[in-house]
Amino acid sequence: MTKNNPLQDLGKQDISFFDRKKYSALFLLRHFFKKSETLKQADYNFRKKLSDKLRQKKSKGDTFEIPRVKSNLTPAEFRKNYAKPGIPVIIEKGCADWACSGKWTFDFLEKEYSEIEFNLAFHKGFTPADEIPSDDYHDKVHERIKVKDLVESIKTDGKKYMRFCSIMEDRPELIEDMNLDWLRKMRICLLGCSYQSFIGARNRMTPIHNGMTAFFFILPCGQKKWTLFSTSYKPLLSPEVTQFGHNFTEVKINDPDLNKYPGMDLIDRYVGVMNEGDILYCPAWMWHEVENFTDTWGVSYRFPYMWQAITQSFAFTFKRILLTDPPFWKVFYYSFFDANISKRDKYLLTPKVFND
Repeated sequence: MTKNNPLQDLGKQDISFFDRKKYSALFLLRHFFKKSETLKQADYNFRKKLSDKLRQKKSKGDTFEIPRVKSNLTPAEFRKNYAKPGIPVIIEKGCADWACSGKWTFDFLEKEYSEIEFNLAFHKGFTPADEIPSDDYHDKVHERIKVKDLVESIKTDGKKYMRFCSIMEDRPELIEDMNLDWLRKMRICLLGCSYQSFIGARNRMTPIHNGMTAFFFILPCGQKKWTLFSTSYKPLLSPEVTQFGHNFTEVKINDPDLNKYPGMDLIDRYVGVMNEGDILYCPAWMWHEVENFTDTWGVSYRFPYMWQAITQSFAFTFKRILLTDPPFWKVFYYSFFDANISKRDKYLLTPKVFND
């Protein structure tokens, strides 16, 4: 049964401030001592003890509806109720009157950009098991694919999913189809924004992950289901120890292995369906899994809300700035100076930043 969202961080009610900080310290230590079996066992013991403590308070996690508001949400209301407390929200029909809505269809994509090629790449943490092309696949171009072939696959076998597509960087006229004035008024950032498009077939999904940038997900075409978890639940989600800029977990939402992920069944979650014309706000470091209910074309408008990133998870932010590959200075370079993703063969998750 889905409940109404109380507009507060659900995870902070279940996991205390001190337990969150203890796990964050352990999480960072495991990145400094990656091969330590002692730390790995300590990590599991901590999570098991935490889940046992939580099981004394509740027998299962609750499902809360992602808050939904009308398109007349003001910047002041957005900042007070959602941005500052780190609460997701769906703005119903938020982009319904933008030029992209009704225009961005697969027929339009094929007609206007049929012969243009893009990199089809796969990334660990974003790629379901049934899509993995080989063992050594992370951050590598699997193939160069023409738009007409992508659309054909989407309409027929549904196997192709273009995640983090740079079409708006290569074809900036598409940016003009968005209400940039609204986006500038609503966002909170200093360094500009980026556009990452997601073009794929129904029944495709992206597993649980999170990232440092907050974003608006704009959906001019299709329908998507989002499942989100507070970053406060990171001990029970047990993110993998990697050098990636993003975090991910291999736990399955609907069929969790409670031996490997104790307490996963106790986690509260947000669930919501985005319909065509909706906009979703996802705070920095909020975990999310996404399912396509239909063929979809949407765009993630990302902006670095640094204060939120630090307050939501200092450990994740520390790792992102100091312990990842590419290092932060390379991210800056590839975002501002060598920003053409279509011509790269690495750092394919580092988009161009538009300083608008």
